[in-house]
Amino acid sequence: MEATKCPLIQGKAREEEIQTCLNCPLPQCVLEIPGSCPAKEVRNIQIIELARQGKPKEELANIFNVSKRTIQRTIDYETVD
Repeated sequence: MEATKCPLIQGKAREEEIQTCLNCPLPQCVLEIPGSCPAKEVRNIQIIELARQGKPKEELANIFNVSKRTIQRTIDYETVD
């Protein structure tokens, strides 16, 4: 199963994807809309649960192979709800 990709970055090289993402004109990332990526939602639930158990952000980033910023955004998003 292929991961969902933002239409703004499809077909671009990785470095260009990153720059496009960092300068995204959209008000909300299409990959963060609930239901757009079920695997990501499961991952985020796992991140939040481990963070609640006291796992450090750096360790969570290593476990899930994502940036510390992604971990922080996931945790911040949960605390807003």
